[in-house]
Amino acid sequence: MPTTDRAHSLLVAVAALALAASVGVVLQATGAISRVQAKDQSVTIKNFAFTPDKVTVTVGSTVTWTNSDTQVQHTVTSDSGGTLDSGPLSSGQSYGKQFDTAGTYAYHCEIHQGMTGTIVVTATAPTPRPTATPRPTPLQQTGPPSDIGQSPTSPASDPPIAALAAIMVLAAAVLGFGVARHRTSRVR
Repeated sequence: MPTTDRAHSLLVAVAALALAASVGVVLQATGAISRVQAKDQSVTIKNFAFTPDKVTVTVGSTVTWTNSDTQVQHTVTSDSGGTLDSGPLSSGQSYGKQFDTAGTYAYHCEIHQGMTGTIVVTATAPTPRPTATPRPTPLQQTGPPSDIGQSPTSPASDPPIAALAAIMVLAAAVLGFGVARHRTSRVR
């Protein structure tokens, strides 16, 4: 493959990648797609501490505690009620609990009372729909104009969205130009 064809192919690939990335960013910025929160979480028991000591999960998630301390037993025990009751966990043993009800669950180690932690379980919420951003109302000027020589700005769109849209148009143009150029070079 000649060098110009290789450079051309690279240019087309970069333009396609930029276009795809821009579309993804715009979709996330507008709320059309969202990040997914991890459903299950892990807590490590080490150095006489729960790490992390506070975990947030959604309803239906499972939290698993693993004792990584050597030659020391620990428990995962609810502060109130019997929601969490691992019994003694030896080094390397794990205990898992699925949380089916939203709420805050405080727990401790029955053997080492200073070890504490909290699980926060949130209800599964639908992906929020984007709402229109309110725009400020222009102020009525009563004195002489103070912006002589300045061009007015348009609050029609948010700068990040406008910039991403411009990148997408540019990437699409480069991609289209590259494909058209590639086709005409093959005809010759």
